Amino acid sequence: MNAYNKFPADNTKKRAIIMVNSENLVSATFDGIHLSKLFNDILHFDNINILANAQDSLDKIKAKTGEYKNITLTLCKTKSVLLSNLSLLLNNDENIVFVMSSHGYAHGDTNYIKYMGELIYDYEWNKTIQTSLHENAHCLTLVDACQSGTELNLNYKTLDLITYSEENKNVNNTKKIICISSVADTEYDEDNVSELGFGGGLTSAYIDYCYENKNKIMTIHDFFIYYQNRMKKCGKHSLLSFNCVDFMKKH
Repeated sequence: MNAYNKFPADNTKKRAIIMVNSENLVSATFDGIHLSKLFNDILHFDNINILANAQDSLDKIKAKTGEYKNITLTLCKTKSVLLSNLSLLLNNDENIVFVMSSHGYAHGDTNYIKYMGELIYDYEWNKTIQTSLHENAHCLTLVDACQSGTELNLNYKTLDLITYSEENKNVNNTKKIICISSVADTEYDEDNVSELGFGGGLTSAYIDYCYENKNKIMTIHDFFIYYQNRMKKCGKHSLLSFNCVDFMKKH
């Protein structure tokens, strides 16, 4: 766990990959805008890649982030194009943060998103990341998609304000991957409905946490505490899933 305690790690190059799927979540475009600024202004990432399902989303993101020279915008009109681009970006010796902003769905213990008329299942995300991630890379994945608690098909613990449970999907995590995902997020951001609102609280919590703690070392543990206190304070309920198996033992 020590390798992941810094959030993100501060060695080698840093790349942010932001998937913007506005098909059933208009606010995903705003997530792309605000995350791009965060990764530039506060976290000082070397490269930022936006993978979006719609040209309209890319145009809006470009209009708000045009001054940044390290942002690459890519239109991915199909599932295969999206996963192919993601695969190429993961195969770099870097510290990577991959953010998924989308609406999500669940059927039993299978999670998926709808993307341009196709479905992308949890095991497909898992295969893409596990097979593509560079052997020296670390990947922190934030999944902000409703009902998508175990989106990468790894073995997860689910954390709420009181306790946690474990979900064993019998999928080995062979690479250096940490995934944090919202499970029952309650579309929390009423105070920012013109920008981040009508989306899950995970993305906005991550953005606010990074801005409020920009001069501190950011840890996964501290972020969990921040997120849960935030949701509790506004009277909302949410679950987080994470595959950091030793997290609860150590904290």
